[in-house]
Amino acid sequence: MMADSSAEVSKALWFRTWPARGEATARLVCFPHAGVGASLCNGWSESLPDNVELLAVQLPGRENRMQEAPLREFDPLSKALHKILPNYLDLPMGLFGYSFGGMIAFEVARGMVEYGAVPAHLFVGACAAPQVHTVPDPISELPDEEFLGQIQANFGGIPAQIAGQPELLQLMLPALRADIHASETYRYTDGEPLPLPISALGGSDDPMISMSDMAAWKEQTSERFRHRVYAGGHFFIRERFGQVLRYVGEQLNDYVAAAMA
Repeated sequence: MMADSSAEVSKALWFRTWPARGEATARLVCFPHAGVGASLCNGWSESLPDNVELLAVQLPGRENRMQEAPLREFDPLSKALHKILPNYLDLPMGLFGYSFGGMIAFEVARGMVEYGAVPAHLFVGACAAPQVHTVPDPISELPDEEFLGQIQANFGGIPAQIAGQPELLQLMLPALRADIHASETYRYTDGEPLPLPISALGGSDDPMISMSDMAAWKEQTSERFRHRVYAGGHFFIRERFGQVLRYVGEQLNDYVAAAMA
């Protein structure tokens, strides 16, 4: 058997497919929220149409990349993904980022537009538009107990299945700290609106992201904008992923149908 090329190895590291779909006519690339890995998206594909393949981004420092140091800045994250994503341009591609992942998805979309590969659609969940992104007092360098207390107070907390397992929580902490640091140090730069549709998806009771924060995404597109609200808080996706993914799948299929018309 021939050895994998470096590109194939990189693809295997940075993405997981849930599951691969040989007859796919569109692809959805998902960027999870802070601190977690690609397995967040396990089961999401069941709510997508059969023709949409789901790829979940696996950042360094989590799950099968636990031995790698997590990246603490936005630029290295987005630039690394810019190098890998062209391998997936054989199908129309939607980008879906949640919370911290929404900012990564936005910067990746910008990079793709620069090299002439315009995504089909950008979906952002529980994420303020970048031009109104604000950061409270930095917490990423606080001692563990204070850091986790701030996460609980300001970000909706750690999932119970993780919080109840101290060893698992300690494994998660470096990646969570790195992602929070990246968010704290992110600085938006003005640019042209993206030439692709944007859907901003928010929770009705999100204590962190206001309706106006979500509506401000309209300024980032020269195409269609939609703002949808789902019942729940900052992590409404935990209970509403079926509804959200059905909407995302419908939008991607509308793009495919229009492209084939």
